[in-house]
Amino acid sequence: MRYESVKTPNGNVGMSYTSQAEADANAAAMDAGNNFNCSGCSGCSDCSNCYNCSDCSNCSDCSNCSNCSNCSGCSNCSNCSNCSCCFSCSNCSRCSGCSHCSGCSRCYKCYNCSGALIWRGSQAEKLLTINGLKWPVATSGTHIQIGCQQHTIEEWESFDDARIAKMDGGALGFWKQFKPTIMAMAAYRRGLETAKEK
Repeated sequence: MRYESVKTPNGNVGMSYTSQAEADANAAAMDAGNNFNCSGCSGCSDCSNCYNCSDCSNCSDCSNCSNCSNCSGCSNCSNCSNCSCCFSCSNCSRCSGCSHCSGCSRCYKCYNCSGALIWRGSQAEKLLTINGLKWPVATSGTHIQIGCQQHTIEEWESFDDARIAKMDGGALGFWKQFKPTIMAMAAYRRGLETAKEK
């Protein structure tokens, strides 16, 4: 079934095979000079369901976008800001539900991140950190965080190879190589905290 909006004051008519509301929204978008159900757009504003856009603002459900702002449900984005549910992002800021991000800042619930560490536990001061490895490492003296995985020192010590391997590809090799260094760093940080309490 085809839905059609009434003619707008600007003479636009929106059509949709999904719903009347979508047809009306299409017409309103045209009246506002915005794009709806775009393909191959550049410099879009307030778009919905765009694909292959560049320099979009306030888009929803974009795919293969670049330099987006205030996006939701993006895939394969680059340089996004204020995104939600992104996948395969690069250089994102303030993302939520990201996967396979790189160079993210202030992300929430990221997985398989590279080059970013957002402390997952309660507020901690004077974290000891190691940067420049495949995953950043930080310790508060009671917890250790490697990439997005944060656990107590005792839990890290007790994890078997199978548990570590499930965390990510390459995690087991990383842990075997750097475990002595990381555990020594955590012990040193814990010692500083103990000395502070005395």
